[in-house]
Amino acid sequence: MSSSKRKHNKVDSIASDIMEKKKKTDKATGQKMATIKENDSNMAGHELLPENINSDLTFDFQGFSENISKSFERLNDRMDLLENNIEKKLTDKITESIRTTIEKLVKSRVNEEISVMKGEFLKEMDVMKAEIERLKSSKFERLGNNNNFTFDTLDDSRRTNIVIKGLYESEGEMNNPDYTLDKVNDLIHDGLKLRTVNVINVQRKASRGTHPGVVIATLETTEQKKQIMENKSSLLRSKNHYNIYIDNDLPPAVRYQQNNLRTILKETGLTRRYRIQGTRIVPNTTSSSRVPRVPRA
Repeated sequence: MSSSKRKHNKVDSIASDIMEKKKKTDKATGQKMATIKENDSNMAGHELLPENINSDLTFDFQGFSENISKSFERLNDRMDLLENNIEKKLTDKITESIRTTIEKLVKSRVNEEISVMKGEFLKEMDVMKAEIERLKSSKFERLGNNNNFTFDTLDDSRRTNIVIKGLYESEGEMNNPDYTLDKVNDLIHDGLKLRTVNVINVQRKASRGTHPGVVIATLETTEQKKQIMENKSSLLRSKNHYNIYIDNDLPPAVRYQQNNLRTILKETGLTRRYRIQGTRIVPNTTSSSRVPRVPRA
């Protein structure tokens, strides 16, 4: 049985007791009134009690009973409201306690997993560092001792050549190589500001993908080539030529070896401390080997 139903039964029981007592009182009052009337009839000159005294007493008991019943109803309503508030507060408190406990358990578990993963990661890093050090000591020593390539050892057909990458390609070049020659001379004269350097021959290679084909340009002398190689970094600061690169015309075997050296420097994280010279890895003599590029307009 619910608490609300028990309260209503209790109120009904109290009301029944009050009505029973009222009936007994009414009965006793009636008997007393009969006795009083009988005595009063024998008393001359005495004033009789009002005839409606019994109805007045009955009316007072009924009002009292109704007030008691209403009071219990209000009390019952307040108790129901109090119970509901207590139940809500208890539910909220239990929910909050459960959530806090779950959060603590999850956080503890996550911290344990992170700690384990961090330990494993640090172990793997130690292994990788040891392997990198081994590669550096073996590869650098072998490459430094066994490779003595210099640009002076290039054959005569490449000694005065340069390779130009990123020079835009137009349709007219397919039928007239002089268009390409004019573009290269404009690049050297305007981009590098070398007015006395002239290209005597050019060859545009086939394009690969979306990039324009590379241009192999032949200069008049090795001294002119040296001037270009010393000033090529200025293209990176040029608004019109910042995306054009100039390299030496190297044999395929040398280019392949340089690519391998670049991969080693990249994997070991030493690209800022070392640079590739020919087929050797040498320390950088400046704080940074990179020249800031001009942003695209």
